[in-house]
Amino acid sequence: GGFEKIVETPSFDQELLADLRNRLVAFEEFPARRYGVVAGETEGVEVIGDPRTVVFVLVVEGGDRDGARFPVENVRATWRMGRGPSHDEAGGLPNDFVLTDTARFVSRAAAVLRYDAGLHLEVKEQGAALVIHRAGGGQERPYNTPRGSCPLLVGDVVEFNDGRQAHLRVRCLAGDAS
Repeated sequence: GGFEKIVETPSFDQELLADLRNRLVAFEEFPARRYGVVAGETEGVEVIGDPRTVVFVLVVEGGDRDGARFPVENVRATWRMGRGPSHDEAGGLPNDFVLTDTARFVSRAAAVLRYDAGLHLEVKEQGAALVIHRAGGGQERPYNTPRGSCPLLVGDVVEFNDGRQAHLRVRCLAGDAS
C-alpha cells in the first residue's frame, strides 16, 4: 500500500531528521527512530514520541512560566536549564528547559540536568542560590559538593532563589505523572 512508500522514501526520514535538529541541540543526542504505520481514514503522517521514553517530568512552580512541564526522556543525556531561550549571552547554546523569561535572579545558565541510570542536577551559574529540597526532608546545595552536582529524585523540589525572598521552584515527578 501507500504507507510503505512513506517509510521507504528517504526524504521522509530526512524531513523528520530536520525537525529533530530544530528541537534538539546536539546530533549525538538524537533519539532512535522507529516507525509504526497505522492505516487511517485520511492520508497523512503524524510523528509522536514513544511515551515510555519519558522517565521524569519537571514542573515549574511560580513565576511567569508557572505550570510549564518538561519531559525528561531516557534517549538524551543532558539538558540545559535557565532563564530565557539561551544558556549564554551570545545565544549560541539554547536552554532546553526555559524556567522563566523574567525572573532575573535565575541565571541564563542556571544548571545542567544529566541522565545516566538516574537523574543528576549540576549547578552552573546559579551557584549557591540553587537548593534541592528532598521529598523525605532535608536539603542539599549542589554548589557545596565536590562535583557541583546532586542526584535528583522523584518528589524533590529544586529551588532557584535570590538569597532573600524571591524564589522559583521546579518539582521532579515520575514520568507517568499526569
